[in-house]
Amino acid sequence: MRRNLWLRIVIVLGVIAASVWYLYPPKKTINLGLDLQGGIHLMLGVEVDRAIESQTERALADLQAALDKKGIGARLGRQGATEMAVQLVNPSTWTNALAVLSEFKTFEQKSADQAAGRVVLALQARESAQIADLAVRQGLETIRNRVDQFGVAEPTIQRQGENRILVQLPGIQDAERAKALIGKTALLEFKFLNEQADVERATREGPPPGSDLLWQR
Repeated sequence: MRRNLWLRIVIVLGVIAASVWYLYPPKKTINLGLDLQGGIHLMLGVEVDRAIESQTERALADLQAALDKKGIGARLGRQGATEMAVQLVNPSTWTNALAVLSEFKTFEQKSADQAAGRVVLALQARESAQIADLAVRQGLETIRNRVDQFGVAEPTIQRQGENRILVQLPGIQDAERAKALIGKTALLEFKFLNEQADVERATREGPPPGSDLLWQR
């Protein structure tokens, strides 16, 4: 009996020693939450209105190009975040213009005046909601990628409501750097290269309307 007792004691002590060794040092093996080790708590807002405006601006440029391709003169402008106003130079091109406008499926006619050659298109509510949702989901993914640079163990990055993102970074003490990196606005643009343009003339007189002159980019 005594021999078995000592064997059990040795086994228990061995298990305790192995557990202590496995957990040492505790800060590296136990992920302490924000309430235990401190850190950063941020609530960020996604500017979904700007995302919708950008989508309308792109549609406006595409519509202008489509009308020009058909030889339909028109002056276009954005009204608010979701509307495009089209003023035909010649109202007699009304029918042809409507055929072009019908190709933009995500917009619907809000008002039309054939005699004046004017029509207003509005982005569909369902499309606006999809753009807003996509903007928030892209924001979540962007923040996750940026947080990886800190090497934070188990950060909390969650969507809150319709357009807010909760960020908790346990153990991070440099609050200003974190805010600068996480809250930095991201903008990705695609531009077509005009291979027919006269580079020397554009350098001397400026680029054509709607174009930019970029160097080594």
